[in-house]
Amino acid sequence: LKSLVWAMILLIMDMYLFGVIFTEAVSDHLIYSPHGPRSGKMEEFWGDLSSSLFTLFKSISGGLSWHEAVRPLGDVNFLLVPLFALYIAFTYFAVLNVVTGFFCHSAIETAERDPDVVAHRLMDRRMDYATKLKTLFDNVDEDNSGLITVKELEQLLTNPTLQAYFEAMELDTQDAWSLFKLMDRDHTNNIDIEEFVEGCIRLRGSAKGIDIAKLTQDHRFMMKKQLIFMRFVQDSLSTLAESVVHLKAKVGTRPAPEPAVAPLRPGWSGKHFTAGIFFKFEGAQG
Repeated sequence: LKSLVWAMILLIMDMYLFGVIFTEAVSDHLIYSPHGPRSGKMEEFWGDLSSSLFTLFKSISGGLSWHEAVRPLGDVNFLLVPLFALYIAFTYFAVLNVVTGFFCHSAIETAERDPDVVAHRLMDRRMDYATKLKTLFDNVDEDNSGLITVKELEQLLTNPTLQAYFEAMELDTQDAWSLFKLMDRDHTNNIDIEEFVEGCIRLRGSAKGIDIAKLTQDHRFMMKKQLIFMRFVQDSLSTLAESVVHLKAKVGTRPAPEPAVAPLRPGWSGKHFTAGIFFKFEGAQG
């Protein structure tokens, strides 16, 4: 709106400036030559300031052929003819273009805000993009099996033509294996035409706001789950530690068992007897 206001102010100033020049020149001429051959036309078109402004407005709006308006000016002074042509050129190509551009820009913005127009435009772009993706699928599928394997997709890294095609479709092919895993949603190690088209549309361009919001939500959900699991593990370890301490306390208060003395076997010495008592005690402790 501000551009339109300034354009209208410039148009009024332009008409006023040229109107004063033409009115002054014609008025001086009529004073010295009141009965010239075109004095009637001069008086009609340029007799006063209001007539001059009206003539200038009609000359740029189609209400008057400016050839008729400029002929009386040629009788006054030949320099007024190129000056009038300058007025026409400046008004048409500078001032009025600004006004026309403003209305065109307003119409474009209105059309862009129209949900129906935007929906039809997006549908047309999606269909055109899907058609190009099907053509790209046929170029990648060398054996014409209707399926793309990871080996066929890896050949993109060595084919500059297909790489350029992918880049033109706003798809990154630097890591063929990651691209293949993201497209293979049913984990069959093959990509059909539907998975290829849907995957390319989903992975096209940079991350969108909804992708970032979904990632943030998933991250918060996983963090919450992890905190719950950490609390569970901590509580379980605390319970286990308390149980171990309680068990140790019970074991520490249990009376020590008396050593079992076995009769000496034939051929045993005192050393063997002592060893037998020791092993019996260790077994009881265990």
